[in-house]
Amino acid sequence: MVCVTCLLGGCAGFGDVQQFRDQAAVLRDDMAREREAWERAAAEAPLTSEARAQAEEGAAQARAGEHAADAAVHGADALMDDPIGVVVGAVAPWVPEPARTPLVLAGALVAAVVRGQKLKAGLRSVARGIDKAMQGDPEFAAGFRRNAHTFRTIQTPTAQRVVDQTQKDSKL
Repeated sequence: MVCVTCLLGGCAGFGDVQQFRDQAAVLRDDMAREREAWERAAAEAPLTSEARAQAEEGAAQARAGEHAADAAVHGADALMDDPIGVVVGAVAPWVPEPARTPLVLAGALVAAVVRGQKLKAGLRSVARGIDKAMQGDPEFAAGFRRNAHTFRTIQTPTAQRVVDQTQKDSKL
């Protein structure tokens, strides 16, 4: 919600997001029905026919549309489930315009910081899980150590800091 509100300059509300979500869900269901129809047509067509190739292409395009619409539904659900977005979305329509934009931007900043902390906590749990698995499985530990350089070279600097801090904390 915060992102939608920022993008639309404070004009969108939760009703707009809910309407978008509902439209995306209808589109997803329509695309699923279309994909199923194309798949039936492909199954019924002779193996070497051009009709089968067209039906398979139609099914692939419908499947892509179905996935895109499903992603939109999940994105809208995430916006509506964000507690910070809920508060900002509920308050923003009642705040006069000169103050609305800073409110929405502050809400977006807080949401970004909270999400960042959740991502770091998730990354720490993965690092702890790998450490525990290495402690309990010498073969896994040896294989992981053989590939440690590969992991280090593709890690982002943030991931490296989180993993290093997690390893340091586990040794204390």
